Amino acid sequence: MCTNVTSAGTGVIQSPNFPGDYGNEEGQCQVSIVVPAGKRIQLTFTTFNLETRYSSIDVLESGTYYMFGVTGSAIPAVVTTKANIVYLKFNNNVSSKPNSAKYNWQATYSAVTV
Repeated sequence: MCTNVTSAGTGVIQSPNFPGDYGNEEGQCQVSIVVPAGKRIQLTFTTFNLETRYSSIDVLESGTYYMFGVTGSAIPAVVTTKANIVYLKFNNNVSSKPNSAKYNWQATYSAVTV
C-alpha cells in the first residue's frame, strides 16, 4: 500500500492487508499518485471503514488539503485534484480494538481532463 503510483490512466490503492483488517500497528504511510501532465486525478473511495479516533486519512497536493483527518465509516466525497500529483496519507495509532473488528479502506483513481 505504501508504494508510489505513476499511471497513464487508472488504478487502485488500499490499506495494508486489504480486504482484511489493516491491523493495530502504529504507523503512517504516504502514497503519491502521479498521472500525465495536463491531467487531473479523480479519487473515489469504494470502501471506507477506519477506527474513529485511532486512524485517519489525509489527501493533499502542494499545501491544499482535500481531506484532513477523515475517519469513521462514511465514504468521503469524490476528490478531483487541481494538479497531476496528489498525496494520500494513512495514519494509524495503536488501539485496543477487539480482534473481531475489521477496519480497511480502498480507493480507485483515474486521470481526467477537466
